[in-house]
Amino acid sequence: MTGSGRGADGPPDPEPLSRNRNFSLLWIGGAFSAVGTRASAIAFPLLVLAVGGSATEAGLVGAAATVPLLLFQIPAGPLVDRWDRRRIMIVTDSGRALAIATVAAAALLGTATVPHLLVAAFIEGSLFAVHVLAQRCAVQTVVPKRQLRTAMSRNEITSRAAFLCGQPLGGLLFAAGRALPFVVDFVTYLVSLGAALMLRGRFEEPAAGGQPVRTQFREGFGWLWRERLLRTAAGAIAVSNMLLHAAYLTVIVVVTQQGGSSVLVGFVLAGGGAGGILGAIMAPWIARRTSMASVFISVNWTWAVLIILIAVVNNPVMSGVGFAIFAFAGATSNVVLGAYQIRITPPALMGRVSAVIGTVSWGAIPLGSWLAGVLLDRYGGTTPLALLGSLMVMVAIVVTVSPAMRRQDDVEPARAAALV
Repeated sequence: MTGSGRGADGPPDPEPLSRNRNFSLLWIGGAFSAVGTRASAIAFPLLVLAVGGSATEAGLVGAAATVPLLLFQIPAGPLVDRWDRRRIMIVTDSGRALAIATVAAAALLGTATVPHLLVAAFIEGSLFAVHVLAQRCAVQTVVPKRQLRTAMSRNEITSRAAFLCGQPLGGLLFAAGRALPFVVDFVTYLVSLGAALMLRGRFEEPAAGGQPVRTQFREGFGWLWRERLLRTAAGAIAVSNMLLHAAYLTVIVVVTQQGGSSVLVGFVLAGGGAGGILGAIMAPWIARRTSMASVFISVNWTWAVLIILIAVVNNPVMSGVGFAIFAFAGATSNVVLGAYQIRITPPALMGRVSAVIGTVSWGAIPLGSWLAGVLLDRYGGTTPLALLGSLMVMVAIVVTVSPAMRRQDDVEPARAAALV
């Protein structure tokens, strides 16, 4: 297969990723669809309000697009390992394009209703949960192991850039015309679909077939449970995602309560986007000079210290800088840990392992929203940030003293050097 390592270490001098046809197609398709998805994500609640829906209904439509990430990733894991991942991407892109097309048509004709938007958002989110899992697994199929960090870095840059640019784009498009964000999203899905249709080679693992889905899931979960390092990292990510999301919402509430304008809040958000892009760019360079465990431990301590500093200083500028560093550390961790996971996970188990890790990581984020609300109602001000920072210190300590992390820190540099 052109540009394929199929899970092996690849040739002594693999061709640059820019000349890897299959990876380029995956990257282009993912980049376009990510921007379109972010644009429509902000447009969905705006359209609900525009057609007379309440704020609660707008929130429900927004939740309908994200709940599938919790509901369907684990069931999709065995299917992604069992079926042709290219066909999965083709089917899911086709379904997403059709769902968004109905919203664009309804917005254009003035016939959009809240129930329609709720169903369309749920369908789009459900297909996204399966598509992103298949796309992630396909990277392992087409990229040699020594290039995984670079590939993951490019994908992380795309994700961060889409977050930074997609939502403002959605707002601008909606202001120009209610249907425009959804028309643009429809076009981006067509681009992603076209890229998937142009992929060449095999994108399934034959050994994964023939077993019942339940047996396949137990096999993947059992492998992850035996990998103490990934198990420890997944647990730490779940807790840190909850705490960071709570800190993120708390800072926005505090800035607003202290009279900060929407422009100031936008500055804080922009800092996170810019920091994330820079972190994704720097991640391969950092990974070549230290172990995954060292990166992961450092990132958790960085988050803990920053949350406490933001609470103590209580300054919007510090909050913006802090979120930029938050995102820099998070993007670096995503790239390094993601490449490590793909490198060591057996190809036939990639879908199931990625599904479990993704579900655990995403599942804790709604708890962060709840935690932020509880702490703000009880204490107010910056006290919740100090409490969240203290909890984050506990996470950093657990990660630091973890035997799995210490053991990997001893062996990884030699392994990493062989992959440079």
